[in-house]
Amino acid sequence: WTRETEHLGLTESTHIRSIGISGELYYYADDGITAIRVKDGAFVWKNIDVYTPCAFAIGEDGTIYLCCHYDLDFAAIDKYGNTLAHITALAPDSLWPDKIEIEGDKVKITETYNDNKVFYVDRNTFEVTR
Repeated sequence: WTRETEHLGLTESTHIRSIGISGELYYYADDGITAIRVKDGAFVWKNIDVYTPCAFAIGEDGTIYLCCHYDLDFAAIDKYGNTLAHITALAPDSLWPDKIEIEGDKVKITETYNDNKVFYVDRNTFEVTR
């Protein structure tokens, strides 16, 4: 199967990104986060609370954790497309996180080009620490 995405305008970053596969779903980012079925490419859901993530990870339960450009917005979206958390301006002094890792009950967000700044988000409470 194939899937055609929407045509999006030019920007300094990639609009369409593959996030990955979890269970029977494939996730990608375009003008939101979209889930389709791996077996046939059928549309499942789209979440438009966030846009153009620059870093992301998928938890063992299918939750997608991601950060967006500029002011480091953070979001967690469950495998059903529901926004569990959306924190705007998580770190106003940061612009472009480039790595997200899941470390137990925390999400570790790293901005390697900016002195390796690291932020942690609790996966249960969504409390932010540095």
